[in-house]
Amino acid sequence: MSEPSRDRKIWSTKRPLSDQRMTTMVVSTNAYAEKIADALRMKWGDHRSSAKEIAGRIGAGVGTVRKWLRGENGPSGEHLLKLIAESDEVWAVVVELEPPGSVGRGAGAHASCPGNP
Repeated sequence: MSEPSRDRKIWSTKRPLSDQRMTTMVVSTNAYAEKIADALRMKWGDHRSSAKEIAGRIGAGVGTVRKWLRGENGPSGEHLLKLIAESDEVWAVVVELEPPGSVGRGAGAHASCPGNP
């Protein structure tokens, strides 16, 4: 019996298709969690105290952060936003997940942002 898929829909974008279908980018939850874990360890190290430090900075549970550091799960929502604010390494992982050909190319590059054509 095969293991159930652990893919998570990260976002959807409309693209001009002849049949006007919605295209969806799906990123493997395992790959996402592993990339976030690598970024967290790069920023805070792989020490026993790393989980406590990260948890204190972003208001997450220590057990939850330990799972992130092991690559078992990845952060989402408010915790992900707080990690992005704390770590350029996490920001780089999130930017890397951007679908090819999308409008946003990093901070402030979106066409609807003030100052962009």
